[in-house]
Amino acid sequence: DVDELDYRITGERERIVPERELRQRRMLEEQKARLGT
Repeated sequence: DVDELDYRITGERERIVPERELRQRRMLEEQKARLGT
């Protein structure tokens, strides 16, 4: 059942990734705010 193992691994990755995504989103928002003003 490789699918189950892959699913568990991706689940763990999804837990770790959000922090980076949130940081990138904040950076993009700050850049947009600077360009907007």
